[in-house]
Amino acid sequence: MDGDATGCMKATIANWTCVAYRIPRTSLDLCKDRDDLKQSGVYFLFGVDDQSGDNVVYIGQAGARKNGEGILNRLAEHKRNPDKDYWTEAVVFTTSNNSFGPTEISYLENRFCGMAQNAKRYTVKNGNDPTHGTLSDQDFTLFAAYFDENKNGVKAFSSDSVKQYYLEGRRPAYSNNSELLRQLARKGYIMDTNAPEGAKSGKYYMLTDDGIAYIEAYVLKENAEEKKKARPRAKKSGLKVSETYVAINADVLNAKKYPSIKTLSGPKEQVIMAMYIVTNEGKGEWFTVDDVIHLLVNIF
Repeated sequence: MDGDATGCMKATIANWTCVAYRIPRTSLDLCKDRDDLKQSGVYFLFGVDDQSGDNVVYIGQAGARKNGEGILNRLAEHKRNPDKDYWTEAVVFTTSNNSFGPTEISYLENRFCGMAQNAKRYTVKNGNDPTHGTLSDQDFTLFAAYFDENKNGVKAFSSDSVKQYYLEGRRPAYSNNSELLRQLARKGYIMDTNAPEGAKSGKYYMLTDDGIAYIEAYVLKENAEEKKKARPRAKKSGLKVSETYVAINADVLNAKKYPSIKTLSGPKEQVIMAMYIVTNEGKGEWFTVDDVIHLLVNIF
């Protein structure tokens, strides 16, 4: 990309929408005009721990935001974060058509994190196992089989394969893997196939065209509980909020590095902390009552 073998690199595979980038920490600014880096995706931060000297990796995800910022903006936030001074280069996976949704990137983040921990080549810096998203057991199994086929070229899978999917995904085991596969077969998403050469005997399946189409067109089912929680915010449309604060969000304000406002004891402390964060991050200085209400209800 920049004529330097140790610099930024982009990789694609024919007839596949996935796009991969390797970006040195010092070269983030060179990628600011890359539209696909403003999309959703999964990323790895590689580096060396200053104290132990161990090779370390942090695995994360970034969703495309309404302001047009996605992965690259998230990497820039990590670059400013003193807790992540260790990383020297990032590896990013996104798509050419922005087809990664919240469930896909949550699944990939979780699966990659599990694979890295099992491989033990790097110390994984993720504090907690990333969520595998809100996938049902059937959808999780389909995603795992699809991932295994695209990553390892393994088309045939069995109930033992499903058990391994759950282990690698850090997901509680399903009670009856054979029945789970029969349910998917009845829906037409998988079909019987021959056992791979050298594999132990048993019943094997492979994804059908309908199953692949289902995965590639997957849309996250709305969580009813989250929908209920979101309703109060929609009723705040009557507030006269300054334009300065309409466009900002918690990520822009680096809210994670400050104490959680919701845990503070009283409204006075919450208001003071909200205004302090905004001013400290250089995103505002003057506040109306409506501005403060907007920040507390919609941002923090």
